[in-house]
Amino acid sequence: MSQPEQVKADHRRQAHVLKEQHAQIIALADEASSAARRNNTEDLHRLLDALHRQLNDHFTDEEHLLQQLDFEGLAEHCESHIELAEQCAELLFLVATRHASPEEVVKVIEGPVKDHFTDIDSPVDDFIRSEIDRN
Repeated sequence: MSQPEQVKADHRRQAHVLKEQHAQIIALADEASSAARRNNTEDLHRLLDALHRQLNDHFTDEEHLLQQLDFEGLAEHCESHIELAEQCAELLFLVATRHASPEEVVKVIEGPVKDHFTDIDSPVDDFIRSEIDRN
């Protein structure tokens, strides 16, 4: 396999990993929302911790691929990652210290967390697909 073919194959693999991460994050978000609605603080804390870690891993992987593909909006997109990671860290702290209501938890999960993947990441995913298909 030539060098360009190897790079393209690596980019395809990375894009597939990102897609799988999206599905895992949405599943964790749904489970966390459900735990919040049941007011199950122990499960909620565990799920939010897992969600926060998964988000950070995903953001690192996505930013790496976007950098390789010379994504022009990388700095702005990284800022959206920082903002969301901070919101999730704050939410995790509030849940751990029992200062977040179930409604507040659901509002963050169903709002900023899911919105990031349905709205903010959508054009990024389109860019990744187009770059991989183009090269």
